Amino acid sequence: MPLNDDLHKFCDTHIREIKYFIYGIGLAGAILVAKDLRLATKFCHVSEIPVRFVQSHVTLQGTVRSISSYGVLEVEHQPVFNLPFSRWVTSLRPNLEEPGLLSVELVGVDLTPKAVDWLTDKVLDKHIWFKLIHASKDAVFCSVYRKNSLLLKVNINQQLVKQGLAPVLRQDLSLLSQDVVTQKHLVKLVTAETNARHRRLGMWRELEGKEETVSVMRTVFRWLSDKLKERWRRKG
Repeated sequence: MPLNDDLHKFCDTHIREIKYFIYGIGLAGAILVAKDLRLATKFCHVSEIPVRFVQSHVTLQGTVRSISSYGVLEVEHQPVFNLPFSRWVTSLRPNLEEPGLLSVELVGVDLTPKAVDWLTDKVLDKHIWFKLIHASKDAVFCSVYRKNSLLLKVNINQQLVKQGLAPVLRQDLSLLSQDVVTQKHLVKLVTAETNARHRRLGMWRELEGKEETVSVMRTVFRWLSDKLKERWRRKG
């Protein structure tokens, strides 16, 4: 057919333009997806992090620029993609109390001075990943990860508790009633503390702590029991 012949001739003649057009459509689509997911956005304050990120427990990454005496990590967020001129745009932002830094707290961990010293030695000026658990106006409470000597990601919250450098933060056990991600994180911390107590590691070397261990485990078992009862009610 003449129409088909003309179409084939047009495609053959403008093959390069057609390829560029397809590439352009694909690039535009990728940019729209990146914009929606905020993949190229550098968060410079906790208030800039979308609520849905916290609710979905999104994992962000960045470099620890400083650590407070209370163990709060001041992190320079690093977006997944860096767009051209992003540094220049960032430099035009109005000055904030902590310019360009996110306050990251380790959820479920009651940091001791020795724990803060350990953090300073292990993660200061290092790259970390932090999974959002919940947030306040000025800080995000996270499960934090770093790479060890074998380049494997290890959980810093669990390392501190496992080595007996810090106990589980009792008030955070109230978060056991939240979603599965939070529940798993806290149960792992309680298990790590129980093992550290049993092996007399770190701060537990000179402490018996049997009554408190029983109290913590009782809290977890009570939560598990309530969950099982709730499932039985639903089935009934």
